[in-house]
Amino acid sequence: MLSNHRLLIVHKDRNMRNLLRIYLLEKGFSIKVAATGHYSLTMLKKHSFDIILLEVKMPDMDGCQVCKIIRGRDTVPIIMLSASTKIEEKLRCFGMGVS
Repeated sequence: MLSNHRLLIVHKDRNMRNLLRIYLLEKGFSIKVAATGHYSLTMLKKHSFDIILLEVKMPDMDGCQVCKIIRGRDTVPIIMLSASTKIEEKLRCFGMGVS
């Protein structure tokens, strides 16, 4: 079990957030969730995390942009979530600091 590891899930889809939250809670993670990029940045001001799961396509701002902002102030590992098969999009996110 990975008890006491704090994880932030950032995903626009409530069902996906809940599915990830339930699974990761069962694995012992402490979970916070955010539905938008802006709210995820607010959460990062209030809490510290051991890892972030960050969706690429969100309604308010691009996940790669969120990643770049996070990288400007934190070295927390970031795993991008994407249904896209476009290599260019993935490379762009890696260029902005995805782990």
